[in-house]
Amino acid sequence: MDAGFFALLKSLLRDSYGRWVMDLVMTHLDAGLPAGSLEVPFNKPVITAALMLWLAEAHATLRLPNYREKVRVSQETLSPCVSR
Repeated sequence: MDAGFFALLKSLLRDSYGRWVMDLVMTHLDAGLPAGSLEVPFNKPVITAALMLWLAEAHATLRLPNYREKVRVSQETLSPCVSR
């Protein structure tokens, strides 16, 4: 495989993780909770579910030219995993 492909895939996953954490922070702050009480979940079921969704979105990015209009993984998709 080409090293450029893996670099692109890593950047897409990094972007997805960043959006996920920003969504968690915004949801936390919008709820009026103190900023210091935020805990980003790092348990295996949450990260595995998130990684599968992010890989699906990365695949769609590489396969579909206008994927942002067609495919979007939202924070609501991960909400059931985060609440465990």
